[in-house]
Amino acid sequence: MALMKDRNKFVEWQAQSRWCDRVKAMNKFDLNKAIREGNDLIQNLKDKEKELKSSSANLRKENGELNQFTEDGQVIRRNMERLKEERDKLDSQLKDTD
Repeated sequence: MALMKDRNKFVEWQAQSRWCDRVKAMNKFDLNKAIREGNDLIQNLKDKEKELKSSSANLRKENGELNQFTEDGQVIRRNMERLKEERDKLDSQLKDTD
């Protein structure tokens, strides 16, 4: 009888030990999965960073070109205004001579 009690306790301890081992293994698996997902996320972010840096260089170049167009447009506008003033001045001189 005593042997049966000891055997039952041994089996219970064995089952609990196996259960604890399984829980540890599942936790380890879950943590490793989280680490892999984190590494994948980091890699994706690094790839996106490279893409944005190259895009940024292209946009900086385009922005410089657009700024040049803006400056050219301002020069053209000033020249047109100056030419209009000269034309108006010549028109008034022409009217005065008539």
